[in-house]
Amino acid sequence: MPKDTGARDRPTPYVAVDRLPERVPDADIDGERIAPWIAPGYMESLNELAAAFDLPLRACAQLYGQVTLPANDRGWRFQPALGFIKRH
Repeated sequence: MPKDTGARDRPTPYVAVDRLPERVPDADIDGERIAPWIAPGYMESLNELAAAFDLPLRACAQLYGQVTLPANDRGWRFQPALGFIKRH
């Protein structure tokens, strides 16, 4: 039987926080009826999950906080409430 060559078999390139995609400023999405619905924030949720499973924060992030993005020659931008956006 052939070996499964899915995403689980590929090495995972973890990116340091200081190398994350460019963050879209909150002011760029500010509007009268625009508000994030995600509460609490990612880091607060990650800390709670790590505590619940008695994991170091880094290990918890590597298990539960991964995002895989397709290749984009121009890179990506990020906004916590909206997610990842291709840079044009």
